[in-house]
Amino acid sequence: MVLPYRVENPSGNFADDSGRQYAKLLSVAFSLSSKIEVTPQRDVLADASRRGINLDGPLDADDLLNMGRAKGTNYILTGKIARGGGRYVSDSVLFSVKDARVINKAKTSASTLFELAQKDMHELFPLQKKDIPQYASTAVDIAFLIDCSHSVSNEWTSIKQGITEVAAGFAQRGKTNFRIYLAPFSSNYGFDRASVSESLSALNANLAKLKPSGTYTDAAFTASLRYAVRNILWRANASRRIVIITNSPISSKGFSEQFGVTAKKSGLAIDSIILGRLTYDSAIQPLSLSSASGGTGSYVSYHQRIVAADGTGRNIFFERGRIFFSRMSANWRSGILRTNIHQPELASPLDGFDEIYGDARAADPYDLSSIYTTRSGERIIDRGPLENNIVQLINASASRGRNEAGAAPSGVITVSDGSVSIMVDVFGDADMRFFTARSKTGEFITLGISIANDKDSPYGIRPAAVSRDFTPEDIPSIISVSVKDLVQRKDYYVSNGLLTPPVWFIRVYVQNTRQYFEKRDIRDD
Repeated sequence: MVLPYRVENPSGNFADDSGRQYAKLLSVAFSLSSKIEVTPQRDVLADASRRGINLDGPLDADDLLNMGRAKGTNYILTGKIARGGGRYVSDSVLFSVKDARVINKAKTSASTLFELAQKDMHELFPLQKKDIPQYASTAVDIAFLIDCSHSVSNEWTSIKQGITEVAAGFAQRGKTNFRIYLAPFSSNYGFDRASVSESLSALNANLAKLKPSGTYTDAAFTASLRYAVRNILWRANASRRIVIITNSPISSKGFSEQFGVTAKKSGLAIDSIILGRLTYDSAIQPLSLSSASGGTGSYVSYHQRIVAADGTGRNIFFERGRIFFSRMSANWRSGILRTNIHQPELASPLDGFDEIYGDARAADPYDLSSIYTTRSGERIIDRGPLENNIVQLINASASRGRNEAGAAPSGVITVSDGSVSIMVDVFGDADMRFFTARSKTGEFITLGISIANDKDSPYGIRPAAVSRDFTPEDIPSIISVSVKDLVQRKDYYVSNGLLTPPVWFIRVYVQNTRQYFEKRDIRDD
């Protein structure tokens, strides 16, 4: 708990209220940069008023004990503050409620109140530092080993869309330096057709050079895998990931564990995305690679909406050679089958999916409605397009790579003070949920942001949300700013302020939100 400081020799430039403002500044600084729980200033003032304690008058140990014990506070910080000779000087005392005595004192001086607050924190507490969200110069390298045989013709559009969305997501962050390698394999494509892209435009150009052609060969796949594991010049400062996308049975034997172990030793996780022609038995090789390297194996799910002869709708699904139906539009994009890690071939469907059994497994999902008719005996009068979740699976792999790279925002929000709008990056899914809810109400919030220069961002600054928990009463005027002033005087606000990077507070409402990656529900793993 921080109590208002007493102002020594108040003047027109340093009024009596400055002691209360400094207490607010210290409370905010402790809350943002340490793991110490701090009582909000609005609660401090209200509690003192209820107890008849005049915080502007003399305070003795009984006053501090009265307030501290009532709030369950361990320590109370207060003191005196003065201004003279162009500098600020504080005499602080730290009172232990448990010991009922002053346990520490500090006298500090600084040219700004921001600097003074940081010095007081350093002198009085061995802080458990809490990082303020800021941008790390992240780097991500991803190699896509893509089955480019005719067998991926039905999924080719989704494959390209998923890879493009990954690059677009990294490009939106600006600070994420990415390299995307494309290594196609088929009888018409070898690792000599591999490419590397460091921009979205380059990736689109390289993808345009590929199209499904030829047949699958073990030699082509092995060459592409060897190229990815042993020959790509992976950057030391980057998170590194290989993603295999295949719709062909990979029958090579004896190399999976070898390449998987080699990849893991090099810090390379291998993910496998298994398309519709493959079942567990025919996907063992890529799944073994993923297991040995510490990566993840995922099967593509398919969905089609049909209308039966009686006019009722059906949702039919396909995964791993098995067919399911649901009268509801179930959440199929996160996967349909729940895998038993001890017996992965004996996967069971999630709740809401009913399996349609037949004499033999379906060969593939591409004539799903006809197979449904054969097995169910129902006549179909209309059918929708066949959908898949390839884009989601590719994004999930990129998201795992992104999380290994370090600090990167989960999404972006657009906020406005009613005059000027700015985009603010958000770190953390809980904060994204909060801002999404606020975007529907139009309520104003007190938003703490850190800012950094970024010539490629609107107005030349890159704000990041650091706090949403304060009310206007908790924030001292010295760190409150309008969005208009923030934009017009960005050089000052980037270089000055409380903590590092500098934190400022704006009063805004949320206009819209956008999450960069779809979160995967751990309950579906």
